[in-house]
Amino acid sequence: MDVSLMLVPKNLCRDYYVSYHVVNDFAQGAPARRALITEIIANAWSAVREKVIVRGFIKAGIVPYGPRDAEGNLVADAPEESDEEEVEEENDNNEEKFSLLLNGYLENI
Repeated sequence: MDVSLMLVPKNLCRDYYVSYHVVNDFAQGAPARRALITEIIANAWSAVREKVIVRGFIKAGIVPYGPRDAEGNLVADAPEESDEEEVEEENDNNEEKFSLLLNGYLENI
């Protein structure tokens, strides 16, 4: 993933950094350096085309499989809604179990 996806932004960051320092002095102080590096990274990622990112995921084997709509977008079912009462009841049971375990542990000390 690193080679296929990060190569382009890394190279752009390096190019932007060198180009900046050919013309400008090095930034004085951590806040100025941090701002410069942040701007360079943001500009580099903005310059990366969507196709490069998609190809990187494909080369890495990270591709969502499944049904597609007419525009090629992945279509997935919405996650099932869970019953909040069941979750709350389960949490209460876990708290009771933990309390019993803790009390039993403290009694054995």
